[in-house]
Amino acid sequence: MLQTENEELKKKVKETLPSEQEQERQAYLSTVEKFIQLSFHREKQGYEERREQAKKLMKEEVFQLFYPTDTFEMEDTYVSKPSDMKLYLQAYRIGASQVEVITEFQNTVTIGANGTTDKTKNVMKVTVQKNQESWQVTNVEELAVQIIAS
Repeated sequence: MLQTENEELKKKVKETLPSEQEQERQAYLSTVEKFIQLSFHREKQGYEERREQAKKLMKEEVFQLFYPTDTFEMEDTYVSKPSDMKLYLQAYRIGASQVEVITEFQNTVTIGANGTTDKTKNVMKVTVQKNQESWQVTNVEELAVQIIAS
């Protein structure tokens, strides 16, 4: 009885250590950042590799939203790349298995041989859930998209 209680207390202490919390924080923020990079970087070159990486990072429903086909379906000259990413953490409870992160980033889309460019500012809420040792994106909600005048 006391031994079980002692083990539980040791676990709580370990979870509350700043280094442990920071490692956990870095892990889920890194997952969200990787998710944005893989989901909003769209171009023919490297599509299959990005798709394979994304499959490991996302729940199946989310994966199907961003990678509905095995091959790149847009024009060869279509390129979309995210940049200027900022991540904001919503309330986090120590030991929580699910976290919501607000992400703000700029997305630049270039279409056609003449290089027509559109820029948008995107704000999204990304929900990640811990599965064993890694975090996985389980839900994405678009909060705002604003066109940036060139």
